[in-house]
Amino acid sequence: MKPTAADNIQLEDFDTTIYYTISPSASPKMLEKYQTLTLVQDKTHYIGYNYIEKLATSAANEVISTINSMNLNKDRSNMERLIKEKLQSDLDANDNGAFKISNVNITSIIPNKSVSDSIKRIAESENAKKVAENELEIAKKISEKNIELSKSLDAKILAEKQLDAMVEIGKHGNSVYFFPIEMLKNGNVMMQAAPHQKNSAAPTAK
Repeated sequence: MKPTAADNIQLEDFDTTIYYTISPSASPKMLEKYQTLTLVQDKTHYIGYNYIEKLATSAANEVISTINSMNLNKDRSNMERLIKEKLQSDLDANDNGAFKISNVNITSIIPNKSVSDSIKRIAESENAKKVAENELEIAKKISEKNIELSKSLDAKILAEKQLDAMVEIGKHGNSVYFFPIEMLKNGNVMMQAAPHQKNSAAPTAK
């Protein structure tokens, strides 16, 4: 069957399998009533088979007409439930309690080619978006790493320059310099000149 969706686009194909039972007490009456709509196969009578198939087609058409083409493949279980409810309601309206729909299984949904192409383009666009987001995140992490590396190098260079300056100053006189332990740990060396003083609690250099 080729039902039409809510956006007025016809499907390429739509197939369902309907499972039903018939009340034993109602079987003789239903066989008589739907004799021309009963399928006989290998001497087995499937009472009302063609009748139920006709109602199932109508129920499926009605349900699909309320759903946009782009959404048909997103929630099959909900569509199956709606078709089952509609079909059971129609059967009970004519023969209450005679037939019972036990299950509806959608076996095939093939959308119109234009819809398939649109779904493909959307999927490709979403994939491209995810790739771009991943690349942006990677670039961000690399940038942050480079900034941290730059800060580390700047601190090291500053410490080396301070040491060079102290060596140069030491060449021109006798002075005692105190180096705070915290600054040595951080790589930043601050100089304080204190001529002719001694302090055994801190490392000294001349």
